[in-house]
Amino acid sequence: MLIKTRGIVFRQIKYGESSFILDILTESEGLKSFMVHGVRKTKPSVAPALVQVMSLVELVAYDKRTTALGKIKEMKSAWPYRHLPFSVAKSAIGQFLLEVTRHALQESEAHPELFEFVYETLVYLDETEHQLALYPVLYLLELGRLIGFQIQPAPHPGNWYFDLQEGQFSASAPYHRYYLEPALSGTLDQVMQVSLFAGHQLAIPKAARKELLEHLLLFYQLHLDHFGPIHSHHILATILK
Repeated sequence: MLIKTRGIVFRQIKYGESSFILDILTESEGLKSFMVHGVRKTKPSVAPALVQVMSLVELVAYDKRTTALGKIKEMKSAWPYRHLPFSVAKSAIGQFLLEVTRHALQESEAHPELFEFVYETLVYLDETEHQLALYPVLYLLELGRLIGFQIQPAPHPGNWYFDLQEGQFSASAPYHRYYLEPALSGTLDQVMQVSLFAGHQLAIPKAARKELLEHLLLFYQLHLDHFGPIHSHHILATILK
């Protein structure tokens, strides 16, 4: 079957002399794997820049439903980046966002709202001049909503504990170790009041941002059996310090 769709390159693997296997989150089919040939030839069939992780593309491909690997026929840029690939901080954030999203996805089925969210997130990351230190935390909160475990805000101001297992704020400490103390719970509730693109309006100390990021990753691990360790957040913490 021939498909035409927008896509986001999540992963690339070199194959042979001039080919790549690409994992692409597509708008119409979900997360799919494709073979693309002739990338490293003198006259490449697909521009080498397009197979880089985070590339936003438009592609035409043969999607063989009986096999796991499709074949790309044509691919062009859907959004030529101006800043993201050339900024160490923005590139690190982008790598983290895609790593988290890939780990969180359970199915390869189409999820247009999730696709649009990731796509617009990368476009914003490319264009914005705002401070981005809180962006990864806000992304995790919004991604959680899209895949089915949205955190509800605290019922009213107070000294709450956030229960990572139950995914809710509690007036007393749970009888297990997976929770946030009131100070960090209050910071989480504060962060939840702003949109993904308004994080620069909040001044959250570095230590609190780091703790929130680590605990939200733990939250994902507690709620998604298949969610493995994330490695890029260690680099991210160093860059965004």
